[in-house]
Amino acid sequence: MKRFIDKCFVMVSFFIVGLSFVFAGGLPFDPTEKSSQS
Repeated sequence: MKRFIDKCFVMVSFFIVGLSFVFAGGLPFDPTEKSSQS
């Protein structure tokens, strides 16, 4: 059971990191548009 909890925690952590990247810098594969916007 603990292994399942650890796996869920890792997945959630990656999900939060991905969301923070999207909200902080728009789409990660389009940095030029973000820099020209700001």
